[in-house]
Amino acid sequence: KKPIWLLILIAVLLALLVALTTLVVFDIIAEKRREAQEIDIVMTEESGNAWGQKDYLSIFPEDVRTGEKLLAPGYEGSYDFVVNNENDLDLIIHLTFGDKNAAEVPMRYKLRMGNVYVIGDKDNYVTVDKLALEDVKVEPNSATRFTLEWMWVEEDDEKDTAIGNLDFATYTLTIDMAVEKNLDN
Repeated sequence: KKPIWLLILIAVLLALLVALTTLVVFDIIAEKRREAQEIDIVMTEESGNAWGQKDYLSIFPEDVRTGEKLLAPGYEGSYDFVVNNENDLDLIIHLTFGDKNAAEVPMRYKLRMGNVYVIGDKDNYVTVDKLALEDVKVEPNSATRFTLEWMWVEEDDEKDTAIGNLDFATYTLTIDMAVEKNLDN
């Protein structure tokens, strides 16, 4: 016969093993649910209008009479947009910009997050190929404001005039955003 204290010890160890296994399984299930949770993020213009994939945005000014976009040498302006994280977890966003610019319009940019320049600075603009922002943490249930400042740099009057004389010169700016969950939470 085994002593009673040994049987009690074995029973306690088995109970602890079952409890620990249950905790580990529940933790794994909870982690899988967090990973599977759908990301809810909304992009809005300063006016509050939401936009999504493949939307055309009013980044550049329009002629109030014709509704046509106006872009000319020396023009500058800004476009405000907001990333709204409507989740209970941190998100990491990556912003990249590109353009379609067959006419070779000399556009330059800088980007602020809140009131801080994150690309370019108060006095310096960058070309679109330098306009990318990686690994930006967006807190849960928060909004992060961005301001894209733009300018048609007057580099060459002759070239600018030639671009202006083209019947169908177009300039298209694209904004791409990738979003991922911050698994370091």
